[in-house]
Amino acid sequence: LDTRWHTSIAGGRYLQFTFEGRQFLLHRAIWIYHYGDIPEGMEIDHIDGNTLNNLIENLRCVTPSSNQHNRKINSNNRSGIKGISWHEKSKKWRGQLKVNGNYVFQKYSNNLDDLKAELDEARRLHHCEYARFE
Repeated sequence: LDTRWHTSIAGGRYLQFTFEGRQFLLHRAIWIYHYGDIPEGMEIDHIDGNTLNNLIENLRCVTPSSNQHNRKINSNNRSGIKGISWHEKSKKWRGQLKVNGNYVFQKYSNNLDDLKAELDEARRLHHCEYARFE
């Protein structure tokens, strides 16, 4: 048994391994093995959102902002629609979309279906191939 190796799940989300006392995230190691160093300021994204799927075909090098576009819906979301929440002050649904920390879409509406359609179109336009709708 080689005691230099140990595997675990980092924060319950990412496979990691320890080699000779140092910890590594598996998806980053796989990327480096195939393509070389990860450029400074870039991250490795799981295209399908499954952080345990570390096939090279499921990994891409992205900016932190693009990586956020690919996030799944928050577990505490009450509308059931990514990017839409209830705004208590206005008593309306609020749809929001950010790119590089700035809002590119922000609208309030009583009609959840219309707001979702508009937000989805903004997401297609601004998030392009990184857009995730659920």
